[in-house]
Amino acid sequence: MAKFNINDKVGDIVSFYPAAADIFMAYNIDFCCGGDRLLEVAAQEKAVDAAKVLDEINKKYEAFLKEKQDYEDYTKYSSKDLIDHIVNTHHKYLWEEMPILSKLTQRILAAHGDNHPELNKVKTLYEDLRKELGDHLKKEEEILFPLMKAYEEAKEGKAKDNMLEGIRSLQDEHESAGNILKELRKVTCDYELPGDACRTYDLTYVKLQEMERDIFLHIHLENNILFKRYEE
Repeated sequence: MAKFNINDKVGDIVSFYPAAADIFMAYNIDFCCGGDRLLEVAAQEKAVDAAKVLDEINKKYEAFLKEKQDYEDYTKYSSKDLIDHIVNTHHKYLWEEMPILSKLTQRILAAHGDNHPELNKVKTLYEDLRKELGDHLKKEEEILFPLMKAYEEAKEGKAKDNMLEGIRSLQDEHESAGNILKELRKVTCDYELPGDACRTYDLTYVKLQEMERDIFLHIHLENNILFKRYEE
């Protein structure tokens, strides 16, 4: 019997079965900032067959059950533990990778920019993303996450009001970062390498896609699991 259906929200599907994220990403379906949309609606927006996507997810889930695979169920994490996981895993990754990708995007622009003018746009978009994320991570680490932990300890009304205001502000920033990632995918034609691409060009596009995946999972954990606890 199928576990999921086209009337399930895409964010809820990934919360329950994290491996579905890879299928959604293959179809460019947004499951983080757009996690509150029904699968049927999200698929229509990308002009893909919702039934086909659903079938892939259910088959993968059924195989997962038969093989008794394991995965981290982040919905069962306490808020404090989930915050610590986000900071120690996703924030740490971004702080380490962002300066590396800044150098790589500059290097391929210098070497290939004359023949591939779209790399100017790639560099500009990436630096916009880096600035957006740098400011965003600091706000989470220095303001919002301490507020959330304080609220968990005190359960006091004013702390919750401040926390909810911070959540709404950061959700808008998630949307902005997500839009930059979508524009990067559009400018690079889904990271298609040209015939004259060198190893550095290839590495840059691989790393950009790895960062995209990590950011989407990062935003998903916040929007669809952590923040949702307090908004409800």
